[in-house]
Amino acid sequence: MASPMERLLALEPLAAAEGRPGADRLAGCAVSHFRGAQQAELTYSPRMYGGQLLGQALIAAALTVDGAKRPHSCTGFFLKGGKVQGLPPIEYAVVHTRDGGTFSTRRVLASQGEGAARVVLFELIASFQVEEKGLEHAEPGPRVRKLEECESQQQFFARYAQDPRIPEQVRAYLSFRAEKPPVWDVRYTETRDRVVVQPREARQSIWIKCADRLPANMALHYAALAFISDFTMLDTSLLPHGQRPYLPAPSPDLQETTLAHTVYFHKASFRADGAVLHDMTSHAASGARGLVTGRMYDEAGALLASTVQEGLIRVTEGGLFKGFNIDKKARAELLEAKL
Repeated sequence: MASPMERLLALEPLAAAEGRPGADRLAGCAVSHFRGAQQAELTYSPRMYGGQLLGQALIAAALTVDGAKRPHSCTGFFLKGGKVQGLPPIEYAVVHTRDGGTFSTRRVLASQGEGAARVVLFELIASFQVEEKGLEHAEPGPRVRKLEECESQQQFFARYAQDPRIPEQVRAYLSFRAEKPPVWDVRYTETRDRVVVQPREARQSIWIKCADRLPANMALHYAALAFISDFTMLDTSLLPHGQRPYLPAPSPDLQETTLAHTVYFHKASFRADGAVLHDMTSHAASGARGLVTGRMYDEAGALLASTVQEGLIRVTEGGLFKGFNIDKKARAELLEAKL
């Protein structure tokens, strides 16, 4: 049976058809089509998670490239939110932009809907390279607590589900999540109060570990690393401002969403199902946007990837409620709590 991460990244090939972006050819380039899995029961959200869009798009691109070439970079632009309920599955059109002797480039358009109602949600540019030997150096990772020394994701949810400072409906959701088996375990390397947040340095680190072992398919490991690279990244830009991220208790006046995300892969071969440390720093925030860079290391300290993310961090009355399905009672509780 396929693991939860495999199911989240699963694709099926499609024939070109009218109504799909780039149905046959685009600017003289061949186009391939795929349909992605949704799996709302694994993400516990009616919205399509950005990391899943990134991972599925990268898998789609990899399926059209010579297997001797591995992705070395990809940049995704989030254009509109996708849904995993009430709409058809998301489809991916892969434009075969260029195939050279060393590099190949692909452009991927992710869209959802039918006919004239189909809209593009996400665009990815990915570049692939044959493995080469060359000059090498890598910045060492930070000194942080080991994975097993950090509070697990389920312990985190369970602890805040009992926190009386958090509104009742939000605590009910946290309790629900604490009881569900995780697809991945996200652990903060430091313990601090995440309800009453004090302004602090714009840097944080998390350990991420898939719950199940993945098969020896490198395209899947690249996609899985891209998938998990999105976790908590934009939250880093909130730290100097005393704003809380969505979990464990969202700030009711904050609208937060990813705009662009880049991953640079530094290893031709690695495993994304082991413990991965993501060390993140926000260097700037302006124009209601936050910019964060990161470095992803395996448990032995090898640098696997570098990341860059820019996102919307708009402070506005009712900002949170424009992006999340929170009923009137929970909205009133969050506003009244003034956490």
